[in-house]
Amino acid sequence: MAETYRLTGDDSFVLWNRVISDLADGSVVNIVADNNIANSVVGKNGNIIIAKDEQGKKCTVELRVLKGSPDDQFIMQYYKTYEMDSALFIVGNGSFSKRLGDGFGNVVFDTRYLRAVHFTKAPYDAVQNVNGETDQAVTVYSFQAIVDRTVG
Repeated sequence: MAETYRLTGDDSFVLWNRVISDLADGSVVNIVADNNIANSVVGKNGNIIIAKDEQGKKCTVELRVLKGSPDDQFIMQYYKTYEMDSALFIVGNGSFSKRLGDGFGNVVFDTRYLRAVHFTKAPYDAVQNVNGETDQAVTVYSFQAIVDRTVG
């Protein structure tokens, strides 16, 4: 059996047509599916009913950027618009693309396309820690979006 390798690097995250590059430490972008894509029940005589659930396309997106950075200020402008007058809010779009090498010089992209991006939590969490906790310099944004994935 042949070994399989996956080399990662040069990932990109785009939001409201802007490449987000002022990223914090650790996991800076997390995309998690909120729901199942289908539900099923077993009925009489073992009959199975399977129903597609469109809620399965909805994901939670968490983004960690450097507090006060140009990207933080950019995203905060969208948040403030939503907070002041949600009817004026421009629903976002974006993408997260992971660049994957196979160890033999070939590269594929694992990309999630985000649409209907909107805020789910206020980015108001703050920390003061005299022991030097690094989260003091991080803004965490929480969004929901409809996500489609392509690989290739």
